[in-house]
Amino acid sequence: MRWKGGKRSCRAFASTLPHHSQLENVIDTIAGASTLAKQFFRSHLDFEYFKRETFDRRYFRADATEQFLISVLDSCSSRISVLKTNEVLFRAQLGHDWRPTELGADAPIPYSVDRMKPLGDRAHEGRINPKGIPCLYAASTRDAAMSEMRPGLSAQLSVATLKLVRDVRLIDCNKQVGPLVGLFEPPDDEIDETVWATIDRAFGEPVIRVEDRADYAATQILAEFLRINGYDGIAYTSQFDPRGYNVALFDLNDARITDRGIFSTTAVKYAFKGPFDSCADE
Repeated sequence: MRWKGGKRSCRAFASTLPHHSQLENVIDTIAGASTLAKQFFRSHLDFEYFKRETFDRRYFRADATEQFLISVLDSCSSRISVLKTNEVLFRAQLGHDWRPTELGADAPIPYSVDRMKPLGDRAHEGRINPKGIPCLYAASTRDAAMSEMRPGLSAQLSVATLKLVRDVRLIDCNKQVGPLVGLFEPPDDEIDETVWATIDRAFGEPVIRVEDRADYAATQILAEFLRINGYDGIAYTSQFDPRGYNVALFDLNDARITDRGIFSTTAVKYAFKGPFDSCADE
């Protein structure tokens, strides 16, 4: 016979048996363990399914899409990170301005404060923001901020130091990140971490402006969903600086610029893997 009652029913049944106090303790232990081990996602491919769905249905979501968003919200409580007021972040832009000098030649100066922050009513499409709706992309280290611009050798960048004007509550996607998604289903206790690893990597993928596919729809929808549920931004892995991480703040006014400077790229390093497929032509 299978017992179908919940924890309360189990305790009531146990109270009718000899040594019921020991049984009740066992039931409490099992119930607590099952709560701690709760699995939120059904498959390690849930984000990939969600991404595929958003190609065709950005504004009219299927039930599976809604369930994925609910699972994200339910599972993100362990990933909340609070950045305190006056915490420092960095933001970079390729290029700089010029100012005239007494000698007649123009001298380079960093971009203005207004230029170093997005305009409030326009923006290019990004992994987190749709076109026309800006957010403030920054990084925890200066190197991460500059590297995200992918500058060429000898390229010059304007870099701003920002300070938070209030405490902000972020979802830290790279916190307790598990293995990247693979061909084989991981053990049940690794599924949630694998899904979050995939989400983290999706937020960190470089933006290619010439793309005309809806590649960014999934991360944009996810970011908007977190915003309307009360979070102030997202933190995610820097693909370029292992010591730092990226931050996207939904409110442009959550950080103020305290200083600016010009930096020059002195070295560029690329790494490659492959070939994944090859053809012999002779």
